[in-house]
Amino acid sequence: RSFVRYAIPLADPAGDVGTHFGESPYFAILDIDNVERKVKRQEIIANPYLGVEKGKGIKVAELLLKHKPDIVLTKESLKGRGPGYAFAEAGVETLQIQTDSLKELIDDLLRGQQLA
Repeated sequence: RSFVRYAIPLADPAGDVGTHFGESPYFAILDIDNVERKVKRQEIIANPYLGVEKGKGIKVAELLLKHKPDIVLTKESLKGRGPGYAFAEAGVETLQIQTDSLKELIDDLLRGQQLA
């Protein structure tokens, strides 16, 4: 593939990056073309598991895995937690980021900057 697919938790549809993985109401799915350095596809999906009492992180991870991300970018570390294990088992890389907005994150990705 000539692109990388990213999944990013969002606090709102406007593109503020969410701080808690399972509690994020939205997720951005981005395809970044590595050759042309542009966004090939951008989709915002709602988190249908917000009201779930237990195991919502795993449920969200399973939902995102259906979208076949290559890399999941989060503000919080997923190491040692259910979603982190689910992504690792599926061969999906997880990186912790400090970026606050999806626009800023896209700009960084298009410039080829190291995120973590």
